[in-house]
Amino acid sequence: MEKDRLIKARVSGQELQAIDKRASDLKLSRSKYIRQAALHHKVVVVGRDELKGVKSELRKLGINVNQIAVLCNMGKITCVQLNDVKNSLDKIWSEIRMLRENIKKLNEREDF
Repeated sequence: MEKDRLIKARVSGQELQAIDKRASDLKLSRSKYIRQAALHHKVVVVGRDELKGVKSELRKLGINVNQIAVLCNMGKITCVQLNDVKNSLDKIWSEIRMLRENIKKLNEREDF
């Protein structure tokens, strides 16, 4: 669809920063974000606080796997039990699934 119309709106500096941040978080242009929001599309932003624990766990897990790889490459260990790594990954996936379910519930709400 051709976008040949221009809409102007006045916003404060803080409002513009908030709009730009939300658009950036969703990897959308400002224009596309505003169109989606204005047309009542559900726009869900998962903030940094919600992902902080998951990111931290992934970082720790990555460090541990790298340390194991270094020791294997040096020949200092030959047999590795990865049960702890698997348990950590299961926990992270569980947190991601819970976050996805919460977003799905938000999307299903009529008043959203």
